Amino acid sequence: MSVVGGLGSELYLVGWTVCKRSMRKVLDDGLKDMVLLAGVRILTVLLGLTALKYIAVSFTQTIKSSAPFFTVVLTYLLLGQRTGWRVNFSLIPIVSGLIFCSLSDSSFHVIGFIAALMSNCVDCIQNVLTKRLLNRSYSTSQLQLYTSIIAVAMQLMFIAYNWMATPPDPALEAKKTDRSTTYVFLVLVLDGMCFYIQSALAYMLMSLVSPVTHSVANCVKRALIIVLSIYRYGEDVTPLNWCGMVLVIFGVYVFNAASRIEREQAIKGPIIAPAKSTFVQTSTINNLSEIRIEKGR
Repeated sequence: MSVVGGLGSELYLVGWTVCKRSMRKVLDDGLKDMVLLAGVRILTVLLGLTALKYIAVSFTQTIKSSAPFFTVVLTYLLLGQRTGWRVNFSLIPIVSGLIFCSLSDSSFHVIGFIAALMSNCVDCIQNVLTKRLLNRSYSTSQLQLYTSIIAVAMQLMFIAYNWMATPPDPALEAKKTDRSTTYVFLVLVLDGMCFYIQSALAYMLMSLVSPVTHSVANCVKRALIIVLSIYRYGEDVTPLNWCGMVLVIFGVYVFNAASRIEREQAIKGPIIAPAKSTFVQTSTINNLSEIRIEKGR
């Protein structure tokens, strides 16, 4: 569905001639970046689905809301950039809330927990790659189309390998659902349409608003998903779990506010120290974390 939707939107916006020209440009100049971004997208989706398989939806979204913590850690480990004391202080409620949820959640599973944490790390890398390509001559529809085509090719190779290497399991055949094939197909089509729309809107929103606005909107979205998942699936949530969710969401809000303050101070510049060092730190944080792209989670 992502390929069909991306191709349709690209043809509608620019036409077949311009579309062919842009494809030729990607093959000549940006194929490496597109392949890398498509691979990261696949890994993000797989880790997210693995997390949902083992732990509750509310717990998964709570872990993903703690992305600012992983952003600061990755910024220091990969780029050697240190953050200000305000940003570091805002990580305390995020980590505390994550610990509360982990200790009190009845659906806690090690594999699901690790998958959700890794999904956060991979998502930060994906945000950097996406923003870099958007800052170049690529449009949102082009990113959606080309990465989807490459992702489908990778997935087809994996399916073919898995089909040839894995013999049929009678136990799994016996556990097949009673749903008809048509019903399953329609559900998959609907899921693909929702995935495409959400991805396209995420790319579009990233190109229109500031990173802080995008991050705050993403935080509100995750809070809504947590509440709706608890209501829909009747998940058993303890008071300590609720406390952890509130702490994580509050910590994300404080993190965004602290990042904004440091960015404003970087623009004004300190009295003694040069402003260049502070600007590099705050811009690094903005590029790595405050841009969130959700894909089928």
